[in-house]
Amino acid sequence: MNIQKKYCGHIAIIGKPNSGKSTLINSIIQDNISVVSRKKHTTQKNIIGILTENNCQYIYLDTPGVIFFKRHDHISENIKHILKQIKHSILIIFVLDQIFWTEQDETIYKNIKKKIFRLLY
Repeated sequence: MNIQKKYCGHIAIIGKPNSGKSTLINSIIQDNISVVSRKKHTTQKNIIGILTENNCQYIYLDTPGVIFFKRHDHISENIKHILKQIKHSILIIFVLDQIFWTEQDETIYKNIKKKIFRLLY
């Protein structure tokens, strides 16, 4: 009897609001599972998209955008909720909304890196 191995993994999609996270997941899944709009904060809760190919299943998580306070450029509390999703992910896709690396992008990256480091060690 030939038993075929099956694989499954969670993939988190993270970035600022309106960076293209929902467009990316819709493109990967090849279905309109996440609302795409020019209006910021359209994705309020995690959207899950599942893609199955042969013996592999990919579970994509479209997270709400990481919000920054305008006055102090500090990250809001929603990053804590988003970073909790990382511990279940085998891959993190960090989506940028432009070709220039900003201070806000650096802050998100550092938070992701810090969370991953804690999980590994």
